Amino acid sequence: MSGKKFNIKDIIKPSQKDKSEKDSKAVVKEATSKREAVRQKLQDAKASVVNVIEEIKPTKTHVVKAGETLSHIALNYYGKATPPYYQLIYQHNRDVIGDNINIIVPGQKLVIPDLPEELK
Repeated sequence: MSGKKFNIKDIIKPSQKDKSEKDSKAVVKEATSKREAVRQKLQDAKASVVNVIEEIKPTKTHVVKAGETLSHIALNYYGKATPPYYQLIYQHNRDVIGDNINIIVPGQKLVIPDLPEELK
């Protein structure tokens, strides 16, 4: 044995070599196209999730502080402290506040609903 090592490129005929290179380029191009398609699908899915989250909009909450009233809270969130606004908060939190609209306790966690169209 002569000790000379052969490389696969030495064995492949030139016409096969060109075909082999073309095939490998096609495989790389196809893999890249598939990767881009997957990347696009992931971006579309992410955009979908963001749209759903924006539609759901997490409800605002407020933890009552000492000295606050529903009027103060309504003024803070809605810019108005009149009965329709603080009663809206009360109606959404009746189970937390109880039967007396005038008694709220520091530490209570109240849900602040979005304003209905008629109060905007």
